[in-house]
Amino acid sequence: MPEPPSRSAWSRSLDILWRVMMAVCIIALAVMVTIIAWQVFSRQVLDSTPSWSEELARIIMVWMGLLGAALITRARWHLGVEALVHVLPGKARTVVLTVADVLVGAFAVFLTAYGGWLTFHNMAHTEPALGVPVGLAENLPMLLAGIVVIMTVIEHLFFPGAVAERSD
Repeated sequence: MPEPPSRSAWSRSLDILWRVMMAVCIIALAVMVTIIAWQVFSRQVLDSTPSWSEELARIIMVWMGLLGAALITRARWHLGVEALVHVLPGKARTVVLTVADVLVGAFAVFLTAYGGWLTFHNMAHTEPALGVPVGLAENLPMLLAGIVVIMTVIEHLFFPGAVAERSD
């Protein structure tokens, strides 16, 4: 019996990156919920809200949202007209998915370029309560998410079938 073809090093590397990003998003969600709970407790019970809590929760939400968006792109869980794709015959379906990948890739290139520009240009500005550069706190996740989406699009276009598609 022939051996099944092995997955590419690219896909295996993305598997590791995907797991790490998923863990970061899960931890970020737990930390954000904890911070918000502490903020509410402090405001309602202690009558004193920490100055850093709202800002940190917002920054975590930005990171989690952008990294999460990059994660769902790999599994093709992003917005799309699923009903159309599922009724198309094989060749037409492949064409539609390829066009969608190219469009997602084009957006990711824009996201990466603009995220990089914002990161660079906002390094001199700091978050008021935390004192960290706005470029790192709010713009770097845009750059990183764009890079991950580009990597995902490369996988979809050049290593088809490497990731199981959504089945629901």
